[in-house]
Amino acid sequence: MIATKIKQIILADTSIFTADLTTAATAKAAIDAAIAAVTGGTAESVTNVHEKTWQIEESDASMNNYHNELDGSVYRRDPTAGDLTVAFTLGEYSEKLKAAVRGGSTITKGGDGTDKDAIIGYRGDAPSTSIIKAMFCLTQDGYWFIYPKAQIMANTKETDDAAALSVSGYPMKPDMLAGVMSTEYNFNSALLS
Repeated sequence: MIATKIKQIILADTSIFTADLTTAATAKAAIDAAIAAVTGGTAESVTNVHEKTWQIEESDASMNNYHNELDGSVYRRDPTAGDLTVAFTLGEYSEKLKAAVRGGSTITKGGDGTDKDAIIGYRGDAPSTSIIKAMFCLTQDGYWFIYPKAQIMANTKETDDAAALSVSGYPMKPDMLAGVMSTEYNFNSALLS
């Protein structure tokens, strides 16, 4: 697996999962459900990731050593696993996508006309609200990184003279299908058909 660059990101509701992803069929069903949810308007597809901001990173694990005061030797160690983070910056985004990653809501035109439901703005509070989503990330060479439950945080920041949204996803142990689902899944899309 090489998994180079990003091609597609989908943020869906965590309820999209109906089975653990242990076979090609269950993985394909979850991916197809996420894609269908974008078409149906219940999931968001990220349409612009600002250059060189996409990353999946796991921090180094750490070790707490406990020393015997009598002779200075280590008698116990407690490891702490590193934290996994998926991060990218939205260089261009809609008000609807901003609400999906930051919380808040869209503002519609209102009135009685046929365009009364047209989105004209965004309304929210700072700092950003914590959002829970499933993340589906497809790399350009065809690998899906799937996180069934991730806490999404987004903050406005200036990137190359524009107001961008810096988005971070923090994968967590899913509570759906408790005890069955894992925190992360990786699939070669070429082998899922």
